[in-house]
Formats: sequence, structure tokens, C-alpha cells
Amino acid sequence: MNWAHYIIQFNIYVVVFYCFYRLLLDKETYFTLNRIFLIGSGCLSLALPFLRFDWFANQPVAQPVYVGVGRLNELVTAVTIAPQSPDQFNLATLLVILYFTGVIVFSCRFAYQLYNVQLLMRGSRAGAAFSFLRSTFVDEHLQGSNTISRHEETHIRQLHSADVLFFEVLGILIWFNPVIYFYKSTIKRIHEYLADEDAARFQGDKDQYAILLMSNALGVTPHDLTNGFFNQKILKK
Repeated sequence: MNWAHYIIQFNIYVVVFYCFYRLLLDKETYFTLNRIFLIGSGCLSLALPFLRFDWFANQPVAQPVYVGVGRLNELVTAVTIAPQSPDQFNLATLLVILYFTGVIVFSCRFAYQLYNVQLLMRGSRAGAAFSFLRSTFVDEHLQGSNTISRHEETHIRQLHSADVLFFEVLGILIWFNPVIYFYKSTIKRIHEYLADEDAARFQGDKDQYAILLMSNALGVTPHDLTNGFFNQKILKK
């Protein structure tokens, strides 16, 4: 399998899994299971193109189909090795250059984001509350700072930053596929639901926790790679 076939299949699996999620799971409140599905589907999308289902050919009923597919592959191979026109060659070369240019650009963007996170951790301003990997910052002067700290500790304990980094890497590989950006926003939304559940239990009153969310909605813009307490989309839910 060449890299082009792999990338195409990878993209197909990503789209199929996410469509399945939106149709059947998106409205469910089993947030841990939804998180597992999203991470698992990302891993499967990476792995499935490498698998060869040769066992299928050994099934008596499947043999005619397998033979037909084999002949189709021979036909595709024959067409592939046929001399290509200069225009076709130039188009293929252009697509390869465009793809790897995108990979380089998004890799540099990712490195810049990581650098910004380090700067953010060193010089956080008043009113901030966020976490990344094993580090957390919560302004102790915030109302309900203990509950907010519990919220951020949940992000750390459940390794939410690892999920974010995983989908960032996937986003580099298939930067041109808009579905991967839906994955990113969805997994971060699930992270907030999970952290909110734990923080609300810690406070002991969901209504009071909702009031805490509202009172601390200061318009703080979260960094793409960090998990933050202030999330306007969650408040709208």
C-alpha cells in the first residue's frame, strides 16, 4: 500500500466514524463512552488501512467476489502503470507538494501552540483558570476557586490533554479534511462535560455550580491546547 492509498482510506474511516457518532451518539449523555468511541475511532482510522482481510478469500461464498475484486485490482494496476500524460504527472506532483506543504505548515503551527502554552503557564494573568498535561493554573482570587481547581484537576486526572494532542496530530496528517476539526471541538466539549460533572459533585449542588459557571464567565479566551474552566459553549447548553 502506498501513502496515497493510506491517506485516502484514513480519511474515509474518519468521516464514516464521525457520521456514526453524530447520528447515534452525539445526543447521548454517556460522556465517558462517547470519549472512548471518539478516541477509539481515531485509532481505528489509523490502523484499519494497514489490515488485510485475506481470511475473507477462504470463505466458499466469498470466493467469487474475491476473484472478481482481484481481477478489478489487475485492471486498476494495468491502468496505473500505463504511461501518464505530462498534465497528469504535473497534477499528481502538485497534489503531493500541496499535501506535504500543509503538513509542514500545520506542524509548525502545532509547535508554535506548544510554545505559547509554555508562555501561558509562566505568565498567566489574573482571572485565568486552565490546565495542560500535569500543570494547572487557577487564580486563587476567583469566586469558587476550590471548585474550579477540582474542575481542572479532573482534566489532569483523566488525561484530557492527551486526547487533545492526539487529535492535533491527526489534524496535521489530514489537515484538509474538515471532519477532523469537528473531532477536535467535540472531544473538548466532552472533556468539559466530564470535568463539570465531577466539579458539581464536589460542590454538592448542581444549581450552585451552574451559578458559579455563569458568575465566572469573564470572556476569557481559552488556548486551543489547554482545558479551561470558562467555556461559553458549555454555558449555552
